[in-house]
Amino acid sequence: MQKRANRLLGLLAILLFLNSYLVSASDVHILFTNSANNKVENCLCPKQPLGAIEKRVAFMEEYRKNYPDVLFLDNGDNFFDEGHDHEKNIILKAFQLLEYDMINLGDQDVVYAPLEYSELPALVTELQKAKKFKKGKHTLSILPIMNPECTVFYPEFLFEDMNLDDNEGAIKAWLDKEKNKSFCILLSHSGLSRDSEYALLFPEIDLIIGGHSQSLVDSLYVVNDVPIFQAGGDAGYVGEIILGAKDMRIKKFQMHPLELEMSNHPEIVEMLKDMKSHRWQASKDFDENFILPAKYVVAEAEYCRRCHKSKYEKWKTTPHAMAFETLVHEHKDKQDRCVRCHVTGWQKSPGFWDQNLSPEFRDVQCTECHYVPLKHLKNPKKYHPQKIQENTCTRCHHKPKD
Repeated sequence: MQKRANRLLGLLAILLFLNSYLVSASDVHILFTNSANNKVENCLCPKQPLGAIEKRVAFMEEYRKNYPDVLFLDNGDNFFDEGHDHEKNIILKAFQLLEYDMINLGDQDVVYAPLEYSELPALVTELQKAKKFKKGKHTLSILPIMNPECTVFYPEFLFEDMNLDDNEGAIKAWLDKEKNKSFCILLSHSGLSRDSEYALLFPEIDLIIGGHSQSLVDSLYVVNDVPIFQAGGDAGYVGEIILGAKDMRIKKFQMHPLELEMSNHPEIVEMLKDMKSHRWQASKDFDENFILPAKYVVAEAEYCRRCHKSKYEKWKTTPHAMAFETLVHEHKDKQDRCVRCHVTGWQKSPGFWDQNLSPEFRDVQCTECHYVPLKHLKNPKKYHPQKIQENTCTRCHHKPKD
């Protein structure tokens, strides 16, 4: 009897221990980002296969559905370069959709961000001024700062009215006021090396979420008992921190890579299509003959298969069913003048835009050659696909292209 009681007590101790590490909705959830750098879409590059904003928005919105009280924090440098209005508008829309709780100023944003960015409610308007957030029974105090060394490449007048001097004094005053009352987070746009110095100087800081240096801190990095986090660059990652509701210790830390296979946000996708369409029409390779007229359907071959199974099976054996793969092998799968002849519904919605936005329309599928009127879907016996004409084929199949 005693042995059984001891076993039960041992089991209970194990369960209590494990429970301290299990994530629950009552824990404090934080997602953090930094350094989007105008990267609005996955570049489909072997050396940088992650990102970008179109996946960040989808991922973070889904996370908020599961944990509605999550805290969204960003550490700036989301805009870059003078031009590229399409990219700037997409970055702006992403921040409007996500409704961050706090967005720190980055040096790049001060220089390049559109005026509308300053109207975001969560954007820091005064550096070195802490903001408090109530999460369950805990109060989080977050102090935003920027290292003045981050601004050396820009005109001084752009930063002259900002609180950049004496960050150490501001941190000390903040900790003296808040340390015994709040969980203290330093939102520091200073770079990883400077954040490490802050940790050495101020071990009372509970954690530092950094930016500017675009360092990927993908494992727990602690200096002087102060955890320091940063989410890399080019919108490739979203960082997650979960603090235990009981003692505010770190239960979980994870960097979430935004991989190509992940979902895209539909509103961002439509903006990306508009951007690509404008650039395609402005390019020297633009030819409207490659865009299927609006009166015809663009559909996946799988859709046609429901009524045309034998023809579908025959198509699967043809070069058209492997058309895109030939471009991949020749490293031409990102050259528009080549891609347009190896996909279905080029620059159409629905239709092919790129492997990130619409991979299901790779290859030359049924509706690319068999022009199908919209009415065919409701009355296929009366309205038939157009017979293939020579000019349908010669769009792509003529010397020296063939």
